[in-house]
Amino acid sequence: SSRGGGGDSGESPTAVRADAVAGSSGGGAPASAAPAPVRTSSVVQPVASYDQELLVAVRKFNLKPRDGVQYLQLRGFLSAEPGDIAAFLHETKGLSKRKLGDYLGERGERHAELLSAYVRRFDFAGLSFVGAIRAFLSPFRLPGEAQKIDRIMCEFASHFVSQAPGVFSSADTAYVLGFSVIMLNTDA
Repeated sequence: SSRGGGGDSGESPTAVRADAVAGSSGGGAPASAAPAPVRTSSVVQPVASYDQELLVAVRKFNLKPRDGVQYLQLRGFLSAEPGDIAAFLHETKGLSKRKLGDYLGERGERHAELLSAYVRRFDFAGLSFVGAIRAFLSPFRLPGEAQKIDRIMCEFASHFVSQAPGVFSSADTAYVLGFSVIMLNTDA
């Protein structure tokens, strides 16, 4: 089954099936071999189904986001591409909203690429600015750190302006308004 609960025909290109990884071991292992994962290159052969592995990854993510992502990558279910990780974060149910917001706001080039890919998954066409902020912020909680909020809202503003030309003169204007709205709705 796919991560979104749909059929096999709509499988995301980010998911690598367990049988595809298992096929690389040569097929010479006896059927009574130990169920421990087998390391093939940098991928651990999954022992459980994708759904079971996903549940473990969600639990790991909710404790430490990097561990959940790395868990799926090591098992061949998720690539290291920012777009693939963004799809996982956007589509997977059960992720902690607080941990997701913290993870999206992290500093660094790879996290900036991930944040950009995540924001691009939203379609703001036809939405008001407030409606777009609501749609954007509903899957996660903004982190408490102002620098993380800044990175997230800057990326949001840039994407909103690209999808709603003429609403704001620049992404900076959308950013200032968006950041101000967030600060006005924050308990001090």
